[in-house]
Amino acid sequence: MNPIAKMMKRYINMPLKKALPLLFIGALVLCATTGCTTQNTTQSAGNSAGQSSSDPLSVSIVPMGMSMQVGQYTTPKTGYKFVSYNATVKNNNVDDQHVNPTYFTLKTSDGKVYDVDSAMYDQSVNSFQMVMKTQPGDVVSGTIIFQIPTNAKPVSILYDDYTHKITTTL
Repeated sequence: MNPIAKMMKRYINMPLKKALPLLFIGALVLCATTGCTTQNTTQSAGNSAGQSSSDPLSVSIVPMGMSMQVGQYTTPKTGYKFVSYNATVKNNNVDDQHVNPTYFTLKTSDGKVYDVDSAMYDQSVNSFQMVMKTQPGDVVSGTIIFQIPTNAKPVSILYDDYTHKITTTL
């Protein structure tokens, strides 16, 4: 009889009062050792430097500049400007990987973090689209736009899909 079967046989007749703490500890150990990891990567803007094809995802960010208007009607609120980037996410080796523009955030030099702005959905913008279940080799690309104070200086963009965190230094 193998060691695991022996251990299980011994604990089957154990009172519930003793077995529950052991089950809880076992669950904690299992969670700590499997599937509870996040990959963190830092790269420079304009390419996927620091990343290799063995990384699950590659992210490329290319600055497109700042603007006081997107399309014909969309303008930033008073004291703010739009900054836009061409973002590309390549799925290198993950099955059924979800890609979403809301996974991008921009950090400014004062430490504040901004989400993508709804201006990116203007019809005149080739916006970054959400894609469900990309497969290895798939590439998703488009424009992401942030609305930040006019005196703010962007320093990095984070792509965080809750499993992979890729920071691009601008």
